[in-house]
Amino acid sequence: MQFGPLFISTIIILFLIFYVCIHKKYLNLKNSLYIIIILIFGLLYYYTGTISQEAFTDSTKIDEKIYCFWTGTNEMSEQRKECLDNLREVSDYEIVLITANELDSYILPDHPLHEAYQYLSETHKADYLRTYFMHFYGGGYSDIKKTPESWKSAFADIQNNPNIWINGYRERGPGDIAAPGLEDHYSKLVGNGAYIVRPNTPFTKEWYSSMMTLLDSKLDELRVHPSTFSQDSRENGNGYPIEWNEMLGRIFHRILMNYLPNIGYTVPYPITTNYR
Repeated sequence: MQFGPLFISTIIILFLIFYVCIHKKYLNLKNSLYIIIILIFGLLYYYTGTISQEAFTDSTKIDEKIYCFWTGTNEMSEQRKECLDNLREVSDYEIVLITANELDSYILPDHPLHEAYQYLSETHKADYLRTYFMHFYGGGYSDIKKTPESWKSAFADIQNNPNIWINGYRERGPGDIAAPGLEDHYSKLVGNGAYIVRPNTPFTKEWYSSMMTLLDSKLDELRVHPSTFSQDSRENGNGYPIEWNEMLGRIFHRILMNYLPNIGYTVPYPITTNYR
């Protein structure tokens, strides 16, 4: 068992009180009871405070790797391959590309893919997987786009501050915000193209749980109207029931508003041109 400075200071103070009481002959049954009560409350405060902090602050080391996802069976374009090469060279970190062939080895037995996953478009599958991986594994995530600079300082910022649960880049305008009603808060929120996430925090739990709840509500429709192409969405009018940003952006930005003190903003803004 480890004892922090607060615990040790409390014991020293109580010892001094006992010593003074004995030396001055102030120690009696009544004073002894007071000291014992103070000790009990002090210990309760110390331990409940520590437990509470541990429950909401995960200070474990984050895996220093960046996940990317390619959920289709088609070959990547040359532009996408160039983006991957850029990420490997410029980010200074291992890039882990998850394709359909590798996916099963990462899915945890106690947390299988939602039944709806098989019916999703490739785009929405990627939305699902970044949520899944950031909650259960943590580490970095990037769209398959180029990055302008190293991620070393961004990883250091989140590694060294356990109160940061997600480190990303600031959204640049109200049009970047997917959740209705939050447009005026765009400068407080981070984008979905690249970030580093501390796993298994209240933020990731709520993010993942909200996505799963959405898929529960869409499952019957998805069985009847599965995706027909990689960028399918409800807006196309073919019956596929999930709107373009319904599964990721709307959930992500809405939930982030509950965790503003836990956001960092030092991940490089991705290069959003010539990546397809």
